[in-house]
Amino acid sequence: MPRPCQYPRLPVHAQSVDQQVQALIEAIGHQPHSPQDRSDLNHIAYASAAGVPTVVTRDNPVLRRLRPIAAGSAGVGVVSPEELVALVDEAEAAPAYMPAALLGTGYNVKEAGAGDNALLRQFFSTASGEKLKAFERALRALAATRPSSSRLLITDPYGAPVALIGLAPESDVLTVPIVRMIRTALQATVAAQVASLLRSCAADRGVHAIGVSDQYANPLVLDALLRDGFYLTDGGPLALTLPAVCRMTDLSVAIRDALPEVAKEREESSPWLTASQSLVDAPSAQVALALERQLRPLCIIDAPVDVWMVPIRSQFSAPLFGYPQELLERPDRLGISVEHVYYRGGRSGERAPARVIWYVSGEREGVVMGRSELVEVIDGPWEKIYSRFRRLGVYKRDQVKATAGSGGQVRALRVINTDVFRRPLPLRTLRRFAQELGVGLQLQSPSRVSPELFALIMEEVR
Repeated sequence: MPRPCQYPRLPVHAQSVDQQVQALIEAIGHQPHSPQDRSDLNHIAYASAAGVPTVVTRDNPVLRRLRPIAAGSAGVGVVSPEELVALVDEAEAAPAYMPAALLGTGYNVKEAGAGDNALLRQFFSTASGEKLKAFERALRALAATRPSSSRLLITDPYGAPVALIGLAPESDVLTVPIVRMIRTALQATVAAQVASLLRSCAADRGVHAIGVSDQYANPLVLDALLRDGFYLTDGGPLALTLPAVCRMTDLSVAIRDALPEVAKEREESSPWLTASQSLVDAPSAQVALALERQLRPLCIIDAPVDVWMVPIRSQFSAPLFGYPQELLERPDRLGISVEHVYYRGGRSGERAPARVIWYVSGEREGVVMGRSELVEVIDGPWEKIYSRFRRLGVYKRDQVKATAGSGGQVRALRVINTDVFRRPLPLRTLRRFAQELGVGLQLQSPSRVSPELFALIMEEVR
């Protein structure tokens, strides 16, 4: 014989419930059509009158139709059982659900909470034939496994949603069942940043493989993933991210260690292993940089790649690369870009492809703050160069003109995938390394860095 329900019934005055029902009907704009609709309204009205902030239901029509009305008119959140888990997590881990500036810009990224369902709904892919129930089921599955799963919502400076990343519970692979994007003016740039953000999420979880399984992902996102170094497998795009500093002969071992079990079974098809063997057999700057790009933040310290140390003032490195952090936001277009341009008036012999390590000087002791891939060096009349690259650089028109000087010529260094070191190298350590190696330091203009000094720098900052 079933036991009678032991849950206490909250005492509520009938008149208060009736008032809440009427308020809900006014918000809907019509009387409920069926007994089920009336029952749903009564439940929400009762909860509101009793001071209960949340109603849990598996009824999808209620979740879709009444959720915004219940929240707006009755102050009651309507959630599924799976979303209740995320709601509890939201209360206990509030900072994760607070917007955080993305790369110091007006764009924000946060954990999607129970109040963001209307925003999440905008990522439903109707054009690709996706079923709404399946989309909602995937979102709830992620909500039910918080905090080991995640639903990262990216919004633009006006609060509009632009991207959504769903990360499954932790394992040896960062599994991404949802990766969506809404069409915007900067959608190609946002897509590239989504790919980079996945690498950061993998690093935060301590895993080295990323697998995207969303069959309804935006084509621009898929294109950005492939450009970022992902390659297509039967299960979807797969990438490796290696936070390693190694030599060419050690690279294949590092790749095999990072490959997930399913990929190890077909490792002969891995393009990274093929390329790493090719690099050992015939060392090449192009192959080494391509591997570093695809497996970043990998650094192959003995690869035959020129390294240039380029000095930059802190007032320019802050808006260009986000270091050092400042109170003012970085320009949105510049901040979320994966490529940047730095202007200079002289010519010190820089040639692409190469690496750039950035020496930041300012009021405090200088530091080596990051590493970039140099993909293009362009010389020409300052006005033409500025017109071509103004969206990627921090200098204003007058500053570029002043940099060119009386000759009117300026040099632009175009770099990509800047890795800002978590532990920048202080000038005193840089000087000690140079002294130990018996090499000089030129910190007033770009200078070539010896392979030995570069290796010491990279091993120290990791």
